Amino acid sequence: MQELWNNIWKQLEAATSELNNTFENGLPAVAQNKLSKFVREWDKLKENAMSFDEFMQCPIEPIEVKLPFDGEDFVNAWQYWKEYRLETFGRVYKSREEQKVLDYLDEISDHSPDEAIKIMNFAMAGSYQKFFKVTEKDYKKPKSKQNDNDSDFG
Repeated sequence: MQELWNNIWKQLEAATSELNNTFENGLPAVAQNKLSKFVREWDKLKENAMSFDEFMQCPIEPIEVKLPFDGEDFVNAWQYWKEYRLETFGRVYKSREEQKVLDYLDEISDHSPDEAIKIMNFAMAGSYQKFFKVTEKDYKKPKSKQNDNDSDFG
């Protein structure tokens, strides 16, 4: 089974490399637009392959992850968050980690799906890897001014 999986993984890597080469060599905008849905599906396939690869390396069976909210808006936002996390940080949740993150998000959002989505959006907008309770102060806090001078001496 492991040998078969290793061959599948090699094929995925080769296909990804070819896909990247195709895009790097420049495609007309029309072609890029038509391929964007395929690329999104390809990224999901890679995410699933990475999860399966982790499973193949780990003898512990994953748990069933239970979302704290059933609404379509939350379900879509959670999927978007996981894709953001994979794209930005190259990280995929394992089941127990994902469940604890969801439990924490539920807690800091005061069990509100709208607040949970707001927290996820704030984290993505700020390029954060983790969640924290967002206050009005966080939204209104002015950005610190950076020196135009790159020197360490001020």
